[in-house]
Amino acid sequence: MIPEPTSALELDTLTLTPAGDGIAVLTINRPDRLNTMTVPMFTDLTWATRALRDSGVRALILTGAGERAFCAGFDLAEIEDTPTVAPLIPPACRYTAAAT
Repeated sequence: MIPEPTSALELDTLTLTPAGDGIAVLTINRPDRLNTMTVPMFTDLTWATRALRDSGVRALILTGAGERAFCAGFDLAEIEDTPTVAPLIPPACRYTAAAT
């Protein structure tokens, strides 16, 4: 049984729902960005898995919201704004929007 949501489980980027018989579904909920990963999402994943650790859930289905992508990787727009990561990326490898 999945524990009732608390303030710690009110996740911004994920949705956690019971599916019955010891199964839970964890949905990456950023369809507007093709469910790309963000630094806060890693925190949400930690909270979700810790909440499930002692819940009796035996299987976790990980899925993505929307119809276009399960997960398109890490959000490159965010990596430029992450001070601990951005200095490690050579300028030639940094994401820039395509000119239209």
